[in-house]
Amino acid sequence: MIGPRPIILWPLLLLAVTAVTAAGCASRTIGPPRPAKTTVARLVPRSRPLLPAAASSGILPLGSVPYDGRSLPLVSPQGRFIATQTGVGPTWPTLLAEPAATVPAETRVEVYEILRGPDAVPARRTTLPDPMILGRSGDQTGFLVESVRPDGARWIGYARWSGGPVKWLVSDGNVNAFGCLGPAGELAWSRRAPDEDHFDLVIRRAGEQWTLGAQGGDWLNPIWSPTGAGLYVLRLAQGRLEMIFVDAVSPKQTSVRQRLTLAVGMGRYDAYQTTAGGSLIRGVPHHGGEYLLLWHPTAMRIGLWRPLSSPAAPALLEPESIAALIERSGLALVATPKHLIIQDPANPRDRRPLVPGPQVPRAVDRSDWPYLLMAPKGDRIELMAFRVIRDR
Repeated sequence: MIGPRPIILWPLLLLAVTAVTAAGCASRTIGPPRPAKTTVARLVPRSRPLLPAAASSGILPLGSVPYDGRSLPLVSPQGRFIATQTGVGPTWPTLLAEPAATVPAETRVEVYEILRGPDAVPARRTTLPDPMILGRSGDQTGFLVESVRPDGARWIGYARWSGGPVKWLVSDGNVNAFGCLGPAGELAWSRRAPDEDHFDLVIRRAGEQWTLGAQGGDWLNPIWSPTGAGLYVLRLAQGRLEMIFVDAVSPKQTSVRQRLTLAVGMGRYDAYQTTAGGSLIRGVPHHGGEYLLLWHPTAMRIGLWRPLSSPAAPALLEPESIAALIERSGLALVATPKHLIIQDPANPRDRRPLVPGPQVPRAVDRSDWPYLLMAPKGDRIELMAFRVIRDR
Protein backbone atom coordinates (compact mmCIF):
# COMPACT_ATOMS: atom_id res chain seq x y z
CA MET A 1 0.00 0.00 0.00
CA ILE A 2 1.26 3.47 -0.84
CA GLY A 3 1.72 5.57 2.27
CA PRO A 4 0.42 9.13 2.79
CA ARG A 5 2.22 11.88 0.92
CA PRO A 6 1.58 15.56 0.18
CA ILE A 7 -0.82 16.18 -2.70
CA ILE A 8 -2.43 19.24 -4.20
CA LEU A 9 -5.95 18.54 -5.30
CA TRP A 10 -7.05 20.83 -8.07
CA PRO A 11 -10.18 22.37 -6.48
CA LEU A 12 -8.31 22.89 -3.21
CA LEU A 13 -5.50 24.62 -5.10
CA LEU A 14 -7.97 27.18 -6.42
CA LEU A 15 -9.40 27.75 -2.96
CA ALA A 16 -5.91 28.23 -1.54
CA VAL A 17 -5.05 30.70 -4.27
CA THR A 18 -8.27 32.60 -3.61
CA ALA A 19 -7.51 32.76 0.10
CA VAL A 20 -4.00 34.09 -0.48
CA THR A 21 -5.27 36.67 -2.95
CA ALA A 22 -7.88 37.86 -0.47
CA ALA A 23 -5.49 38.06 2.49
CA GLY A 24 -5.40 41.51 4.03
CA CYS A 25 -8.57 42.62 2.18
CA ALA A 26 -11.91 43.31 3.80
CA SER A 27 -14.52 40.64 3.22
CA ARG A 28 -17.39 41.52 0.93
CA THR A 29 -20.63 40.06 -0.31
CA ILE A 30 -20.76 39.25 -4.01
CA GLY A 31 -23.62 41.21 -5.48
CA PRO A 32 -24.93 41.95 -8.96
CA PRO A 33 -22.21 42.59 -11.55
CA ARG A 34 -21.31 46.08 -12.64
CA PRO A 35 -22.58 47.17 -16.07
CA ALA A 36 -20.59 45.55 -18.84
CA LYS A 37 -17.24 47.16 -19.52
CA THR A 38 -15.78 45.78 -22.71
CA THR A 39 -12.11 46.06 -23.49
CA VAL A 40 -10.22 44.27 -26.20
CA ALA A 41 -7.61 41.52 -26.25
CA ARG A 42 -5.81 42.01 -29.55
CA LEU A 43 -3.65 39.32 -31.04
CA VAL A 44 -1.24 39.77 -33.88
CA PRO A 45 -1.18 37.13 -36.65
CA ARG A 46 0.22 33.73 -35.64
CA SER A 47 3.38 34.22 -37.70
CA ARG A 48 4.48 37.08 -35.43
CA PRO A 49 5.41 36.76 -31.75
CA LEU A 50 2.66 37.37 -29.22
CA LEU A 51 4.75 38.95 -26.47
CA PRO A 52 5.35 42.44 -27.92
CA ALA A 53 1.63 43.07 -28.48
CA ALA A 54 -0.39 45.10 -25.99
CA ALA A 55 -3.00 42.97 -24.23
CA SER A 56 -6.31 43.55 -22.55
CA SER A 57 -9.49 41.49 -22.35
CA GLY A 58 -13.01 41.53 -23.70
CA ILE A 59 -15.15 40.57 -20.70
CA LEU A 60 -18.80 40.73 -19.68
CA PRO A 61 -19.58 40.10 -15.97
CA LEU A 62 -22.41 37.61 -15.48
CA GLY A 63 -22.77 37.38 -11.70
CA SER A 64 -22.08 34.29 -9.59
CA VAL A 65 -23.52 30.93 -8.53
CA PRO A 66 -23.03 28.91 -5.32
CA TYR A 67 -20.34 26.24 -5.22
CA ASP A 68 -19.32 23.61 -2.67
CA GLY A 69 -15.56 23.98 -3.16
CA ARG A 70 -15.24 20.42 -4.48
CA SER A 71 -16.41 20.09 -8.09
CA LEU A 72 -16.43 22.74 -10.79
CA PRO A 73 -19.85 23.45 -12.37
CA LEU A 74 -20.86 22.13 -15.78
CA VAL A 75 -21.84 24.66 -18.46
CA SER A 76 -24.34 23.86 -21.22
CA PRO A 77 -22.97 24.00 -24.80
CA GLN A 78 -24.62 27.35 -25.62
CA GLY A 79 -23.58 28.86 -22.28
CA ARG A 80 -27.19 29.33 -21.22
CA PHE A 81 -27.29 27.00 -18.20
CA ILE A 82 -24.86 26.03 -15.48
CA ALA A 83 -25.20 23.03 -13.14
CA THR A 84 -23.43 23.39 -9.81
CA GLN A 85 -22.90 21.26 -6.71
CA THR A 86 -24.00 23.09 -3.55
CA GLY A 87 -24.39 22.57 0.19
CA VAL A 88 -21.93 20.49 2.17
CA GLY A 89 -19.52 18.88 -0.26
CA PRO A 90 -19.11 15.10 -0.40
CA THR A 91 -16.23 13.50 1.47
CA TRP A 92 -13.19 12.58 -0.58
CA PRO A 93 -13.90 8.83 -0.26
CA THR A 94 -17.36 9.60 -1.69
CA LEU A 95 -15.98 11.65 -4.59
CA LEU A 96 -13.49 8.90 -5.34
CA ALA A 97 -16.16 6.15 -5.04
CA GLU A 98 -14.10 4.29 -2.44
CA PRO A 99 -15.49 1.72 0.03
CA ALA A 100 -15.74 4.39 2.75
CA ALA A 101 -18.14 6.48 0.62
CA THR A 102 -21.30 7.73 2.34
CA VAL A 103 -24.59 9.16 1.10
CA PRO A 104 -23.93 12.94 0.73
CA ALA A 105 -27.13 13.89 2.56
CA GLU A 106 -26.44 17.64 2.50
CA THR A 107 -25.17 17.90 -1.08
CA ARG A 108 -27.47 19.13 -3.84
CA VAL A 109 -27.20 19.82 -7.57
CA GLU A 110 -28.78 23.07 -8.77
CA VAL A 111 -29.24 24.44 -12.29
CA TYR A 112 -29.08 28.18 -12.99
CA GLU A 113 -29.85 30.09 -16.15
CA ILE A 114 -27.09 32.53 -17.09
CA LEU A 115 -28.81 35.79 -18.00
CA ARG A 116 -27.23 38.68 -19.88
CA GLY A 117 -27.80 42.40 -19.78
CA PRO A 118 -27.22 45.23 -17.31
CA ASP A 119 -27.38 44.05 -13.68
CA ALA A 120 -28.42 40.51 -14.75
CA VAL A 121 -27.60 37.68 -12.33
CA PRO A 122 -27.98 33.92 -12.78
CA ALA A 123 -31.50 32.68 -11.99
CA ARG A 124 -32.00 29.34 -10.27
CA ARG A 125 -34.23 27.13 -12.42
CA THR A 126 -34.24 23.79 -10.61
CA THR A 127 -32.78 21.83 -7.69
CA LEU A 128 -32.55 18.07 -8.07
CA PRO A 129 -34.67 16.61 -5.27
CA ASP A 130 -32.36 13.96 -3.81
CA PRO A 131 -28.76 14.05 -2.57
CA MET A 132 -26.62 13.74 -5.68
CA ILE A 133 -23.11 14.32 -6.92
CA LEU A 134 -22.51 16.40 -10.03
CA GLY A 135 -21.10 14.27 -12.83
CA ARG A 136 -18.23 15.03 -15.22
CA SER A 137 -20.01 15.25 -18.56
CA GLY A 138 -22.94 16.74 -20.45
CA ASP A 139 -24.39 17.50 -23.88
CA GLN A 140 -26.96 19.70 -25.59
CA THR A 141 -29.92 18.60 -23.49
CA GLY A 142 -28.52 17.53 -20.13
CA PHE A 143 -25.70 16.37 -17.89
CA LEU A 144 -24.64 13.40 -15.77
CA VAL A 145 -25.19 13.01 -12.03
CA GLU A 146 -24.33 10.21 -9.61
CA SER A 147 -26.35 8.89 -6.67
CA VAL A 148 -24.79 7.02 -3.74
CA ARG A 149 -27.40 4.53 -2.61
CA PRO A 150 -28.03 3.53 1.03
CA ASP A 151 -27.00 -0.07 0.26
CA GLY A 152 -23.57 1.04 -1.01
CA ALA A 153 -24.36 0.91 -4.71
CA ARG A 154 -23.92 3.95 -6.95
CA TRP A 155 -26.02 4.92 -9.94
CA ILE A 156 -25.34 7.16 -12.94
CA GLY A 157 -28.19 9.38 -14.12
CA TYR A 158 -28.96 11.98 -16.76
CA ALA A 159 -30.59 15.29 -15.75
CA ARG A 160 -31.97 17.81 -18.24
CA TRP A 161 -30.82 21.43 -18.17
CA SER A 162 -34.47 22.44 -18.41
CA GLY A 163 -35.54 20.33 -15.42
CA GLY A 164 -37.63 17.21 -14.98
CA PRO A 165 -36.99 13.76 -13.52
CA VAL A 166 -33.56 12.17 -13.65
CA LYS A 167 -33.21 9.34 -16.17
CA TRP A 168 -31.13 6.54 -14.68
CA LEU A 169 -28.66 5.22 -17.25
CA VAL A 170 -26.94 2.73 -14.90
CA SER A 171 -28.91 1.56 -11.86
CA ASP A 172 -27.71 -1.86 -10.72
CA GLY A 173 -26.17 -3.05 -7.45
CA ASN A 174 -22.59 -2.07 -8.38
CA VAL A 175 -20.56 1.04 -7.63
CA ASN A 176 -20.76 2.92 -10.96
CA ALA A 177 -18.76 6.14 -11.16
CA PHE A 178 -16.92 8.67 -13.33
CA GLY A 179 -19.31 8.43 -16.28
CA CYS A 180 -18.59 10.22 -19.54
CA LEU A 181 -20.82 10.80 -22.58
CA GLY A 182 -19.45 10.35 -26.08
CA PRO A 183 -20.08 12.44 -29.22
CA ALA A 184 -22.66 9.97 -30.58
CA GLY A 185 -24.38 9.03 -27.33
CA GLU A 186 -21.75 6.56 -26.10
CA LEU A 187 -21.24 6.07 -22.38
CA ALA A 188 -18.13 4.89 -20.53
CA TRP A 189 -17.65 4.54 -16.78
CA SER A 190 -15.73 2.80 -13.99
CA ARG A 191 -17.45 -0.04 -12.13
CA ARG A 192 -16.69 -2.26 -9.16
CA ALA A 193 -18.73 -4.59 -7.00
CA PRO A 194 -19.45 -3.16 -3.51
CA ASP A 195 -17.15 -5.77 -1.92
CA GLU A 196 -14.33 -5.28 -4.45
CA ASP A 197 -11.60 -2.65 -4.36
CA HIS A 198 -10.65 -2.24 -8.04
CA PHE A 199 -12.54 -0.70 -10.96
CA ASP A 200 -13.32 -2.28 -14.32
CA LEU A 201 -13.96 -0.12 -17.39
CA VAL A 202 -17.43 -0.43 -18.93
CA ILE A 203 -18.15 0.78 -22.47
CA ARG A 204 -21.64 1.19 -23.93
CA ARG A 205 -21.77 1.99 -27.63
CA ALA A 206 -24.17 1.40 -30.53
CA GLY A 207 -26.42 -0.90 -28.51
CA GLU A 208 -23.56 -3.04 -27.16
CA GLN A 209 -21.89 -3.07 -23.74
CA TRP A 210 -18.57 -4.64 -22.79
CA THR A 211 -15.98 -4.56 -20.02
CA LEU A 212 -12.21 -4.31 -19.60
CA GLY A 213 -11.35 -6.11 -16.37
CA ALA A 214 -9.49 -4.49 -13.49
CA GLN A 215 -6.73 -7.16 -13.43
CA GLY A 216 -5.38 -5.95 -10.11
CA GLY A 217 -5.51 -2.24 -10.96
CA ASP A 218 -8.05 0.48 -11.70
CA TRP A 219 -9.56 1.92 -14.86
CA LEU A 220 -10.52 5.50 -13.93
CA ASN A 221 -12.05 8.67 -15.38
CA PRO A 222 -12.73 7.67 -19.00
CA ILE A 223 -12.96 10.50 -21.53
CA TRP A 224 -14.41 10.04 -25.02
CA SER A 225 -12.42 11.66 -27.77
CA PRO A 226 -14.25 14.73 -29.17
CA THR A 227 -13.33 13.60 -32.67
CA GLY A 228 -14.76 10.12 -32.09
CA ALA A 229 -11.34 8.50 -32.61
CA GLY A 230 -11.29 6.59 -29.33
CA LEU A 231 -11.41 6.70 -25.55
CA TYR A 232 -8.91 8.13 -23.08
CA VAL A 233 -8.79 6.36 -19.72
CA LEU A 234 -6.48 6.42 -16.71
CA ARG A 235 -4.85 3.18 -15.65
CA LEU A 236 -3.63 2.95 -12.05
CA ALA A 237 -1.80 -0.24 -11.11
CA GLN A 238 0.67 -0.70 -8.24
CA GLY A 239 1.08 3.07 -7.98
CA ARG A 240 1.90 3.52 -11.67
CA LEU A 241 -0.43 6.07 -13.29
CA GLU A 242 -0.84 6.03 -17.07
CA MET A 243 -3.15 7.74 -19.53
CA ILE A 244 -4.16 5.24 -22.19
CA PHE A 245 -5.78 5.91 -25.57
CA VAL A 246 -8.08 3.02 -26.45
CA ASP A 247 -9.67 2.11 -29.76
CA ALA A 248 -13.15 1.21 -28.44
CA VAL A 249 -15.12 0.41 -31.58
CA SER A 250 -16.79 -2.84 -30.48
CA PRO A 251 -16.23 -5.77 -28.09
CA LYS A 252 -14.05 -7.44 -30.72
CA GLN A 253 -12.23 -4.25 -31.71
CA THR A 254 -10.97 -2.82 -28.45
CA SER A 255 -7.23 -2.29 -28.23
CA VAL A 256 -4.65 0.06 -26.75
CA ARG A 257 -3.35 2.49 -29.38
CA GLN A 258 -1.05 4.60 -27.21
CA ARG A 259 -0.07 4.98 -23.56
CA LEU A 260 1.54 7.80 -21.59
CA THR A 261 3.21 7.15 -18.24
CA LEU A 262 2.47 10.08 -15.93
CA ALA A 263 4.09 9.10 -12.63
CA VAL A 264 4.78 6.35 -10.12
CA GLY A 265 3.83 6.25 -6.48
CA MET A 266 0.36 7.59 -7.30
CA GLY A 267 -3.13 6.97 -5.89
CA ARG A 268 -6.74 7.72 -6.79
CA TYR A 269 -6.42 11.28 -5.50
CA ASP A 270 -3.75 11.89 -8.13
CA ALA A 271 -5.92 10.35 -10.82
CA TYR A 272 -8.80 12.62 -9.79
CA GLN A 273 -6.58 15.68 -10.00
CA THR A 274 -5.26 14.71 -13.44
CA THR A 275 -8.63 15.28 -15.13
CA ALA A 276 -10.44 17.56 -12.64
CA GLY A 277 -9.85 20.78 -14.57
CA GLY A 278 -11.16 19.58 -17.92
CA SER A 279 -14.53 20.08 -19.59
CA LEU A 280 -16.36 17.08 -21.07
CA ILE A 281 -19.33 18.88 -22.59
CA ARG A 282 -20.39 17.64 -26.03
CA GLY A 283 -21.61 20.17 -28.59
CA VAL A 284 -18.99 22.88 -28.06
CA PRO A 285 -16.40 23.76 -30.74
CA HIS A 286 -13.31 21.58 -30.72
CA HIS A 287 -10.20 22.91 -32.45
CA GLY A 288 -6.84 21.33 -33.20
CA GLY A 289 -7.52 17.68 -34.04
CA GLU A 290 -7.01 14.73 -31.70
CA TYR A 291 -5.57 15.68 -28.30
CA LEU A 292 -6.18 15.62 -24.56
CA LEU A 293 -5.42 18.35 -22.03
CA LEU A 294 -4.54 16.93 -18.62
CA TRP A 295 -2.85 18.02 -15.41
CA HIS A 296 0.53 16.28 -15.34
CA PRO A 297 1.31 15.14 -11.75
CA THR A 298 5.06 15.00 -12.33
CA ALA A 299 5.48 18.29 -14.22
CA MET A 300 2.82 19.98 -11.98
CA ARG A 301 1.20 21.75 -14.93
CA ILE A 302 -1.17 21.18 -17.84
CA GLY A 303 0.09 18.99 -20.65
CA LEU A 304 -1.21 18.75 -24.23
CA TRP A 305 -1.07 15.12 -25.36
CA ARG A 306 -1.54 14.12 -29.00
CA PRO A 307 -1.60 10.30 -28.86
CA LEU A 308 -1.63 9.80 -32.64
CA SER A 309 1.34 12.09 -33.29
CA SER A 310 5.06 11.61 -32.97
CA PRO A 311 6.60 12.13 -30.48
CA ALA A 312 3.87 10.96 -28.10
CA ALA A 313 5.23 12.96 -25.15
CA PRO A 314 2.92 15.82 -24.06
CA ALA A 315 3.69 19.47 -24.74
CA LEU A 316 3.87 21.16 -21.34
CA LEU A 317 2.12 24.50 -20.89
CA GLU A 318 2.67 27.27 -18.34
CA PRO A 319 4.26 26.25 -15.00
CA GLU A 320 1.61 25.84 -12.26
CA SER A 321 -1.18 25.86 -14.86
CA ILE A 322 -4.39 24.21 -13.63
CA ALA A 323 -6.73 24.20 -16.68
CA ALA A 324 -6.63 25.06 -20.39
CA LEU A 325 -8.43 24.92 -23.71
CA ILE A 326 -7.34 25.22 -27.33
CA GLU A 327 -8.98 28.09 -29.19
CA ARG A 328 -9.62 28.28 -32.92
CA SER A 329 -6.19 29.67 -33.85
CA GLY A 330 -4.45 26.73 -32.17
CA LEU A 331 -3.28 28.87 -29.25
CA ALA A 332 -4.10 27.84 -25.70
CA LEU A 333 -6.08 29.76 -23.09
CA VAL A 334 -4.35 28.66 -19.89
CA ALA A 335 -5.52 29.14 -16.29
CA THR A 336 -2.82 29.75 -13.70
CA PRO A 337 -3.14 30.84 -10.05
CA LYS A 338 -2.28 34.42 -11.08
CA HIS A 339 -3.70 34.97 -14.57
CA LEU A 340 -5.55 33.60 -17.54
CA ILE A 341 -2.87 33.68 -20.22
CA ILE A 342 -2.72 32.97 -23.94
CA GLN A 343 0.14 30.72 -24.99
CA ASP A 344 1.48 29.00 -28.07
CA PRO A 345 1.78 25.26 -27.24
CA ALA A 346 4.48 24.92 -29.90
CA ASN A 347 6.50 27.76 -28.34
CA PRO A 348 5.57 28.06 -24.63
CA ARG A 349 7.71 31.18 -24.17
CA ASP A 350 5.33 32.93 -26.54
CA ARG A 351 2.69 33.87 -23.96
CA ARG A 352 1.12 36.82 -22.18
CA PRO A 353 -1.48 37.43 -19.46
CA LEU A 354 -5.04 38.44 -20.36
CA VAL A 355 -7.18 38.42 -17.18
CA PRO A 356 -5.96 38.45 -13.55
CA GLY A 357 -6.81 35.69 -11.12
CA PRO A 358 -7.42 31.93 -11.49
CA GLN A 359 -9.94 32.15 -14.33
CA VAL A 360 -10.96 28.69 -15.58
CA PRO A 361 -11.98 28.90 -19.27
CA ARG A 362 -14.84 26.98 -20.84
CA ALA A 363 -15.73 27.02 -24.55
CA VAL A 364 -19.36 27.65 -25.50
CA ASP A 365 -21.11 27.55 -28.86
CA ARG A 366 -21.62 31.31 -29.31
CA SER A 367 -20.13 33.60 -31.92
CA ASP A 368 -20.32 36.78 -29.82
CA TRP A 369 -18.86 35.50 -26.54
CA PRO A 370 -17.24 32.11 -27.28
CA TYR A 371 -15.82 31.52 -23.78
CA LEU A 372 -17.07 31.52 -20.21
CA LEU A 373 -14.63 32.17 -17.37
CA MET A 374 -15.21 30.72 -13.90
CA ALA A 375 -13.41 32.19 -10.89
CA PRO A 376 -13.91 30.37 -7.55
CA LYS A 377 -14.30 32.86 -4.70
CA GLY A 378 -14.97 31.10 -1.42
CA ASP A 379 -18.35 29.38 -1.64
CA ARG A 380 -19.28 30.96 -4.99
CA ILE A 381 -18.12 30.90 -8.61
CA GLU A 382 -17.96 34.25 -10.37
CA LEU A 383 -18.80 34.11 -14.07
CA MET A 384 -17.65 36.24 -17.00
CA ALA A 385 -18.25 35.99 -20.72
CA PHE A 386 -14.94 36.37 -22.58
CA ARG A 387 -13.72 36.90 -26.11
CA VAL A 388 -10.47 37.51 -27.95
CA ILE A 389 -10.43 40.03 -30.81
CA ARG A 390 -7.67 39.87 -33.38
CA ASP A 391 -6.11 42.62 -35.40
CA ARG A 392 -6.91 42.24 -39.06
